[in-house]
Amino acid sequence: MSKRVLSVVLILLWFTGVLAANASQIEAPTISIQQALDMANRHVTAEKLEVSEMYIAKAEWNPRSGLVSFWRIEWRTRKPVKGGHIFVKVYADGKVEHAFGE
Repeated sequence: MSKRVLSVVLILLWFTGVLAANASQIEAPTISIQQALDMANRHVTAEKLEVSEMYIAKAEWNPRSGLVSFWRIEWRTRKPVKGGHIFVKVYADGKVEHAFGE
């Protein structure tokens, strides 16, 4: 009897994990990557952030269940230096913010 209960519990746990993974994949970006890059470039220009010696290393969609999802765009310096990253978040509601990092 206890093996059956354990099997049922394990199956339910596996099934909930699959549903949770699929729920995060269901949310598609509400703005295109091109729009996000354009908004990020306008933000960089408006804030006078120096990116002339940098390249865009990553642009990824971050779905947030129940929260505002965002694109995270990362600029990196060509040569590794401390503080050589700029992160720009472009939220699905149009808000844009930036941060610096290593």
